[in-house]
Amino acid sequence: MLWEDKEIESLVFDRRSLDILARIIKKGIIDRLIGKISEGKEASVYLATKDELYRAVKIYKPETSKFFNSRYKYVGKKGDEMELAIHYARKEYKNMEKLHSIINIPEPIYCEGNILVMEFLGKDGIPYPQLYRVKPIQEEWFDEIIKMVKDMYKIGYVHGDLSPYNILVGDKIYFIDFGQSVTIKDPRFRELLNRDVSNIARFFNKEGPIEWD
Repeated sequence: MLWEDKEIESLVFDRRSLDILARIIKKGIIDRLIGKISEGKEASVYLATKDELYRAVKIYKPETSKFFNSRYKYVGKKGDEMELAIHYARKEYKNMEKLHSIINIPEPIYCEGNILVMEFLGKDGIPYPQLYRVKPIQEEWFDEIIKMVKDMYKIGYVHGDLSPYNILVGDKIYFIDFGQSVTIKDPRFRELLNRDVSNIARFFNKEGPIEWD
């Protein structure tokens, strides 16, 4: 499947993103798009292939919305729609580069424009399920997740948007979606850390303070 195909054009929501995707394919980062994995307010994620391997392609949406216009709080700048989408993608890519050796996350592979290419987390083209979809819940997962939060904290990072929707359960527990992650230098660091922990504790029906070693 070539990037010019109508099938790919119908998957991608604007011409500028399609042009960037064309360059990524021509550089050999991916071979083809297969279909959409998920749709969010900020981005869409697609299943792609590279030789015999699956990859995930996240395309930030260069469009105006209430959510989009609030992004500058997290990326630290204002700009037009495409500039913000590009900045957001780069921010997530850099966060993932820093965190990949620290906790379980998709390996970041490439970033250009508003498009981020990463390792696909799943089996046979089927993505690992989000935590909120998995039954029954294993109590030991709570400790694994909090350990990952602590490991991020130790190097001065907080996820910033952690919830059962961006935790995947597969051969391991994985965190995804790092576009809103911040460092300890951010004045909202403690607030976001507390919110992340509260979200997870609430999901597992845990009460009481978390011990920080």
